[in-house]
Amino acid sequence: MRPFAKTYSPSDEDTNGLVAAATGATSPVTQAATSAGDGLAHLVTITSAANISALTITITGTDADGGALTEAITGPNATTVTGTKYFLTVTSVAISATLGANTMDVGWADEFTTPTLPLNWRSHQAAGWVTVTGTINYTVQATLDRMGAGITQQDIDWQDLPDDTVDTSDITASVKFVLEPATTAMRLQANSYSSGASLKLSVSQPDI
Repeated sequence: MRPFAKTYSPSDEDTNGLVAAATGATSPVTQAATSAGDGLAHLVTITSAANISALTITITGTDADGGALTEAITGPNATTVTGTKYFLTVTSVAISATLGANTMDVGWADEFTTPTLPLNWRSHQAAGWVTVTGTINYTVQATLDRMGAGITQQDIDWQDLPDDTVDTSDITASVKFVLEPATTAMRLQANSYSSGASLKLSVSQPDI
């Protein structure tokens, strides 16, 4: 497999980047955008100054690889709630009942995953390096699962990968890592980051 390098520069988190001040009974609500615009899949946030916890907000879109993805999130009680699925695009935000005079914002968090990066599982181990710019907390993840048509990123059993210098997750520095033979794919997952942060991923896997 040819060596590759990819740089990921996430957009700043934005609590109303997808929906700003939705109100009333219209569903799906009007959207300001359908993605964070950075090519990364983010957790979705929902914010309201009111108690809208009786509502279910259904988010529809795609995952980091473009696969169909849906998540039902319970509305917040005068706070911000964060979903658990990573959306590359959001094509619909539906509410289970009217918002009335209350307002609701929908945006993205400072947590993301990259697209799935397939590897040659029949080949030698792969060596990788992650170079950090700015402040970012991330995890290198890999899988032995089969890749193929109909398999989405949500279906894959991702495992945190230990590196040579720090813990298996919550990495904040540039690190090197090794992916053993039979590894089918990898990705990076960001747990938090500051404005202007970026990750450069370089991977090399010799052919047999």
